[in-house]
Amino acid sequence: MESEVFAPPAQQARGLLDAGRAADAVTLLRRAITQTPSNAELHAYLSVALEKLHDIDGALAAALQAAALNPSDTGFLARVGLLQLFANRFAEAEVTMGAVLARQSGIAGHHHVMSIVLERQSKWETALFHTAEAIRLEPSDYNRLRHHGILALHADRPAVAEAAFRSAIALRPDVADYYNLLATSLERQNRFDKALAAAREAARLDPASAVFAEKLKELTVRSEAAADIATLIRTVDPVTLKLLPLNFGHLMFSQFGEDGVLWPMLRNVKGGFYVDIGAHHPFRLSNTALLHNYNGWSGINVDADQRYIDEFNRVRPNDVNICCGVGGEPGKATMAIFADGAVNSFDAKEIEKAQANGARTVAEMREMQIRTLADILDTHLPAGKTIDLLNIDAEGWDTSILQSNNWTRYRPALILVEDHTMTLTDVERSASYRLLRSHGYALFSQTAATSFYRPG
Repeated sequence: MESEVFAPPAQQARGLLDAGRAADAVTLLRRAITQTPSNAELHAYLSVALEKLHDIDGALAAALQAAALNPSDTGFLARVGLLQLFANRFAEAEVTMGAVLARQSGIAGHHHVMSIVLERQSKWETALFHTAEAIRLEPSDYNRLRHHGILALHADRPAVAEAAFRSAIALRPDVADYYNLLATSLERQNRFDKALAAAREAARLDPASAVFAEKLKELTVRSEAAADIATLIRTVDPVTLKLLPLNFGHLMFSQFGEDGVLWPMLRNVKGGFYVDIGAHHPFRLSNTALLHNYNGWSGINVDADQRYIDEFNRVRPNDVNICCGVGGEPGKATMAIFADGAVNSFDAKEIEKAQANGARTVAEMREMQIRTLADILDTHLPAGKTIDLLNIDAEGWDTSILQSNNWTRYRPALILVEDHTMTLTDVERSASYRLLRSHGYALFSQTAATSFYRPG
């Protein structure tokens, strides 16, 4: 007890922190700081103690004071950057960590913090540089390899992601999550057979994981579909392929036969223009695939899942393909990503319904940029181009997307809207119906989940 009494305050505070007595440490340090306010070490310990009590703002203020009192101590400055990150002050943290790295570029931890700061601002490429530096300095850190791979996926660099996940697997071949991520990186490159093999290994290592099981199921279907399409391309000549819709009237891509309703109306309309919001996939459940493949239509495809925008870029390279969310107001929102991307949603009720009805599991919650329909059309619709078909399938946000259009400037010839509230015996209950009627559109057809409108 006598040694504790006469020990310096910083040493006493360290002992209290080691004993889990952060509140007592704060009391001791604040008393000591009133006596020696210029002691940077006391402020630094106070910062640690306040952080343990989850007072991030207080911890940051103490860290800033320590750094101001001893500006040559890079450790104090690095702590400021870390706490700015914790406080969601990302722009400030970026400046601080830049100063830290200017002094000490050879410490992997500094690059790691900087990569997270940049990631939170969606600066994927710069974040990738810093994770690469952290890995170069500490090549055996498999967690940083995983982080590097995830950043590469965000930056749309699946080959870089693949290399990172393979390196992580070489260090930790027993971690199922690394194989699951490897499967995603291979899937983004359309290497479905190898992606399927990685997904099988993830499911083998963790057979209880519903996420891994769903991924395996999805990739099994996609691998088989890719093989079928490859066989079709090898064995059917282009002329026969182009005539398929005419020879076989049942050929459809839509989920509920929507393109079967559209085809008799539009089969003689060549080179039309569509805008597909919530486009999902260039073939699977697509209301525009038939028009694109057989009538030479083109347009704008928007989906918030980068996996499917990659597919559009591959299959419809002449279209404008945009990865973002679309909603009533610009900003950011969190999207639930399922292994079956057809039910991805920003809407809490739709997320809950997808989980309950389909026994699906959310694979990831991801913050996405939200744009309005008017903004997308202002930016990407070619000058003088009219919209022949607007298709909206946004899992609960359909009406708000319609509200975000500039109806004076953009009036599509046909509108398809997913609408689970619509019944032909009570059309007024549908918010989308009421909105479109107010803008001069009339309902003229309905499938199981989609309403068809045109001016009238």
